[in-house]
Amino acid sequence: MLKQVYYKNNLFQQLKGFCYTVQTGSMSKAAKKMKLSQGAVSLQIQSLEMQLGISLFNRDKNKATLTKEGKMFYVHVAPHMHGADELLNDFRKIIKQEKSKTINIAANHVSICHILPKYIKKFEALYPAIKFEIRNIVREEALKRLMNDEVDMLLYSMKLDEIPSELEFIPIAEYKTILLTKKNHPLTKKKKVTMSDLKRYSLLRLDKKFVTVPNFDEVAKNYGLKTKIEFEMANYEILKKFVKEDVGIAIMSSICLEGETSSELVGKDLSEYFSSILYGILVKKGKALQGSVKDFIELLKKEKLLQAQIE
Repeated sequence: MLKQVYYKNNLFQQLKGFCYTVQTGSMSKAAKKMKLSQGAVSLQIQSLEMQLGISLFNRDKNKATLTKEGKMFYVHVAPHMHGADELLNDFRKIIKQEKSKTINIAANHVSICHILPKYIKKFEALYPAIKFEIRNIVREEALKRLMNDEVDMLLYSMKLDEIPSELEFIPIAEYKTILLTKKNHPLTKKKKVTMSDLKRYSLLRLDKKFVTVPNFDEVAKNYGLKTKIEFEMANYEILKKFVKEDVGIAIMSSICLEGETSSELVGKDLSEYFSSILYGILVKKGKALQGSVKDFIELLKKEKLLQAQIE
């Protein structure tokens, strides 16, 4: 019967200390490989010898040489230890593969509602085992998470001159800025809507920290526009509800009409006053895209699933 364990660590650790000492030729090198002190490895081997009731090494200051019993024990143990190492490596691969089946996306409410559904539906038809984790967060926080590798990609509206140098921007769709009104609103009868026309009606506005229309504040100041109702932590869907109830009108991206089946709303082109809004993917430069993330980005680039597209 083996003697009671002397060294406090487990048998697997003791066997590793023994095998690494044999393979490297010294306890000090084995300790370095295991990131332990030489004394710790020495205690592991002593504990193992006490359990077996034999000496495994000839005590030599310059080099650790095996005894006859030590050689026999190494021949017996080495294949098992190699198998254990392979088991750990195989499991790490399994974990890595499992993580690669999850695509982490940070986006704003607009992109989540009007862009992602069609692409995810298409992708899941091709890769049904893929899981998506989508985070609805403001762009500044999303950029931090992308740089820290907490998410795989971002999906936001961007101006080309504001893209961080560390990131690559892949355009997906470009939408005009429109005035959204109810179908029977007086402004729908005008062939061309001017900023002066808007002053007579209640103008709705999302939270200023959500960049939904480029240069909104600048244009509003230049033409003396004032918002009647401002929302905090709202989204395009809320604005559309208010417009449908004829509470007010709203200036927004025509993306809000993507997939819209209701005939209650009308969008009037405001391209004369506001630039188009470009939506696309942001990824880290130099980071190799792999697995499902790479496949999904390729789908976003190639498939034309939206009303507005990049030529």
